[in-house]
Amino acid sequence: MNYRTILKKVAGLRCKGDTKQSFKEYKKLLKSKDPKIHLEGYQGMALCLKMDYDLKGALKYYDRAITVAKKLNNQSGLGDIYRDVAISYEYFSRFKIAEKFLLKSIETFRKLRMGKLNYAKLGITEVKLGLTYLHQKKLKEAEKWMKRGDRHLAKNKQADFWQLTSKMHLAELLYLKKKYKQVINKINPLLLESMNKDWDHRYNQILTLRAACFKKLNREEEYKHDKKLLLKLLSLLDSKEVSDSIKRRLNYYLK
Repeated sequence: MNYRTILKKVAGLRCKGDTKQSFKEYKKLLKSKDPKIHLEGYQGMALCLKMDYDLKGALKYYDRAITVAKKLNNQSGLGDIYRDVAISYEYFSRFKIAEKFLLKSIETFRKLRMGKLNYAKLGITEVKLGLTYLHQKKLKEAEKWMKRGDRHLAKNKQADFWQLTSKMHLAELLYLKKKYKQVINKINPLLLESMNKDWDHRYNQILTLRAACFKKLNREEEYKHDKKLLLKLLSLLDSKEVSDSIKRRLNYYLK
């Protein structure tokens, strides 16, 4: 089975949430003689283990991916891996360590020639760092990095998904500042954009944020409407993990 066929098969398996079989398919990439394909294999295996809540196992394969990326002198890939390691730590609420790896990722990307792709990678990572500060309630730092990331993402018009994601996180920042009406005004256009572009997961996340704002503003009818729509959309999802994560997000907002 060739490289592209394996990746195509993995894409289908991951949509079904089958991390065990996805791991086995990624492992097949290590049989290649091309170290660039090994890099993708190690990163994929690490991702599967992270999704199975095996942080130790995920870090083991990310470490191997870092070694390969350094040997290839693939600095862009190295920046990606540092960010993925950070996201793994964030997945387990270890935000301080996540912060350290995101800063390493940003430092790596800054050394690269800044074309559209690298601006997007840098911007995404800066937004992620802002989000890590947001989780730690360091709102000033969160706002600084999110706005910086938003500016870098704007330099790549094809990074519209991440531009929307950045704006969603900036709205979360306003939510923590209890500026609920401002949040609603900011996210209504994002809801429309995510619906028009079929970004279902982002739509559900933004809808969750709007529902929470309505609840905080005691606009009960609008809150009930959004919550009912949200639960209906979640019931249509194949992935229980994604559904549960959105429900946890709503509970987190309403604390």
